[in-house]
Amino acid sequence: MESIAAVVFFVYGLCILSLSYGWLKLKRQPILHASLTPRTRVSVVVAIRNEEKNINLLLKHISDQRYPRHLYEIILADDHSSDGTLSVINKWIQESDLYIRVVHNAARDTGKKAALRNGINKATGTLILTTDADCTMNECWIISMVSFYEKENPRMILGPVLYRTPGNKVFGHFQALEFISLQATSAGSASLNRPLFCNAANMAFSRKIYNELRDPLSSKTVSGDDTLFLLAIKKKHPGTIRFNKNPHAVVETLPKKNFTDFWNQRKRWVSKSKYYRDFDIVFVSVLVFVTNLLLSTGAVMMFFNPVFMNYVAVLFLLKLLIDSCLLFPFILYYRKHHLLLSYLPSQLVYPFYTTSTALGGRLLGFEWKNRSYHVN
Repeated sequence: MESIAAVVFFVYGLCILSLSYGWLKLKRQPILHASLTPRTRVSVVVAIRNEEKNINLLLKHISDQRYPRHLYEIILADDHSSDGTLSVINKWIQESDLYIRVVHNAARDTGKKAALRNGINKATGTLILTTDADCTMNECWIISMVSFYEKENPRMILGPVLYRTPGNKVFGHFQALEFISLQATSAGSASLNRPLFCNAANMAFSRKIYNELRDPLSSKTVSGDDTLFLLAIKKKHPGTIRFNKNPHAVVETLPKKNFTDFWNQRKRWVSKSKYYRDFDIVFVSVLVFVTNLLLSTGAVMMFFNPVFMNYVAVLFLLKLLIDSCLLFPFILYYRKHHLLLSYLPSQLVYPFYTTSTALGGRLLGFEWKNRSYHVN
């Protein structure tokens, strides 16, 4: 077992250090220079369902964008909301100068993907930006993404998504650190031209590439409107996906308030993994799972045999050091220094959480937006 663990951790170390190198070699992109005139028409598409508590803040942040009003529109794609969401939106339409369009899922169509397809089909922009209803962003979000698009001309742009973690919330900090690990992996892998993940809460793509793909949002699965879309572009147009490192491009969202919501969200994320056919993402996913399985199994075994205590301690410290090479530069760059204090306790929990989530997402159903889904 020791020799297997040595090989696994050696490969894991090489993988994480490669991603760290990818992150460090990314250049910070400047905001579009004041002397230049933006020319790209943008459609911000948001799938919504029962977002009465969130939609007002989102529209406020989009309203504050420092981008010419005539060059962007907001498409709110409603998935059968039954609360006061539409009333809030109608008030904005009546009282603001934002160009807001509301489109509704047909009675037979349900789910986020159906809403996104509906919204994107109605969009008029050359560049499509997607985000979620519970998100907030910097006033230069649109212009930073457009600037990157006009300079680099990528098929897809991945933007940073971070959690807002008010106060000293232990659970929130754990979620924030785990999310940062995904974001750092997304950034590092994209920099190496081998993108692995993305998040639809902050994603941009050309209308042309969307129309070019047969099923860009992968309608066969509930989740995966982001990563499966990315993998389709990666396969057809390798080397055309970029990560926008600019701090102005950050989108923030809130962590889950309770474990049930958190557990359902993570199971939903993992549920799409059965459709992965890309070597890079399958390899990294299996490697991370096996690494954490070795740690969690060893931790359980040491209660039955003290010999495993030294084994687990060495592996834990090794992983702690390896992961810090990727996470710390990302944390410091986006000024999330307060999360460093939670790094050690989070790492103690992470192997057990990762193993159980990987298994739960493949074997168990989940709930999302008051709907139940089963794993096929």
